[in-house]
Amino acid sequence: MSKLVRTAFGIGLLWQMCAPGFAAGLGTWRELTAEEEAIRIAGIPPASIDPSVIEGDFNGDGIVDRAMIAIRTTDQVRGLIAIINDHVHVIVGDPGAVGDRDGLGIAPPGRWNPVCGNALREFHECDARQPTAIDLTITGILFIRENATVLYYWDEKSAGFRSAVMVD
Repeated sequence: MSKLVRTAFGIGLLWQMCAPGFAAGLGTWRELTAEEEAIRIAGIPPASIDPSVIEGDFNGDGIVDRAMIAIRTTDQVRGLIAIINDHVHVIVGDPGAVGDRDGLGIAPPGRWNPVCGNALREFHECDARQPTAIDLTITGILFIRENATVLYYWDEKSAGFRSAVMVD
């Protein structure tokens, strides 16, 4: 390998390592920029804005994890991800599934009653796989949208997140 090729390769590798997503261990995802965050919260009273980044022990291992609304660098799609033990879990990654104004909240341990467990279940697609009640023993993630709030909680068996619509 020529010296020029090695130098170019080294510069490219260094640039990748300094890119925000790589530096934060987010793989193909990156945090919202200050400009994107400013657009997200524009015109919303500070007391009523939900954050785009939250922290909590989402998998019950005693270590603080992070959840965030992030941008996929390959196509600029917004998603909801959680970083647990230096591993990125893509919770929501479909195009259009995360809006410009969506936010996050902490779901503290306790009993949660999703829509499939109350009188509103007749207006939803509830089946046997949808929980009618959730007893959180660890912190969960609330994904707060304009038209729905979804609780994401860690499932030890699958080592991933499950979900339940809380408000629609």
